[in-house]
This record gives sequence, C-alpha cells and structure tokens, in this order.
Amino acid sequence: MVAELATWGVLERGEDGAWHVGLRLWEIASGCPRTQILRDVALPFMQDLYEVTHENIQLTVREGTELVFVERIAGHRSVELLTMVGKRFPIASTGMGRVLLAHAPLEIQEELLDAPRRAWTSHTVVDPKALRGQLDRIRREHVFVSDRQLSESTVAVAAPVRIGRRGRSAPLWGS
Repeated sequence: MVAELATWGVLERGEDGAWHVGLRLWEIASGCPRTQILRDVALPFMQDLYEVTHENIQLTVREGTELVFVERIAGHRSVELLTMVGKRFPIASTGMGRVLLAHAPLEIQEELLDAPRRAWTSHTVVDPKALRGQLDRIRREHVFVSDRQLSESTVAVAAPVRIGRRGRSAPLWGS
C-alpha cells in the first residue's frame, strides 16, 4: 500500500528513509474549498496587516474543539512561532482560539468550559468564570488581546474575519 501511495506521489521517502506527505497530497489538500475561499479573501488583508506591523500574521479555523492554522505570514524579526500551517492547537489555548470559541456553538463552549484546561504559562486564564468573561467581552468588542497566554514572549491580537455578514468566522492574528 505504501509503495502504491508513493507511486501516486502522496507519500515521499526522505533521504533518512522516513516517509513524509508527498507533493501530490499537498496539491490536493491545498485546494480544499473550506479553507481556500477564506484564504483567498483574507490573504490581501493579512499582507496589508503585515506591511503595517512587520509581525506574524496567522489565520485559523475551528474544527470541533481545536483550531487549525490555515495560513500565516511570518515576520523575520518577530517572536518565534510555535505554529505552522496545518498544525492544531486546543481552541482555548491561543488568542485566535478564544475568538473562535466566543463564536462557537454553545455546546462547544460548555464542553470546553467544563473540561480542565492546560496552563501554558503563569498568565494563562484557565478559570471557567474568568474565561466566560473573556468570551463575553470578545463577542461585544470583536477583538481579543492575548497577553502571554501561550508563551512568555508572545502578546497577540486576534479578531474574527467573516466572509459575508453571516459567514463562518476565522481569526486573523498578529503577534
């Protein structure tokens, strides 16, 4: 089966002998309509934001109780990123995730508020009551400043990006 997948180009063998995702699979996945439309709409704004800030700009979407990074522009003098396109994080762990959580269905919010959360730093808000307050504020203000929630060296600003008036939201984040 692996040999057949390699023949199709969806798997490639590295010089070290390990198997990796192949270019063909990447080509197929990069055309995913769920994220492609959002990326196409958001990328010019991400580039504008990068030109103004010269900081990292990232775009995520929610899948269940996780967020998935679908695009990023990394500043060469910015803080080191813990993320990469295609990587997943627990939704409540980042500023982007808090924005997505604030706009997620109530059952997703309750599931996460009832579950224990990892404190990534001493500044990470894990108390359910405090987190509910953050989510309420995000819905009112349409922006969130994440101060050292994920790492000691990162302060980020996250805001929802929507396609149309009622489209799904995905945070655009500058760190």
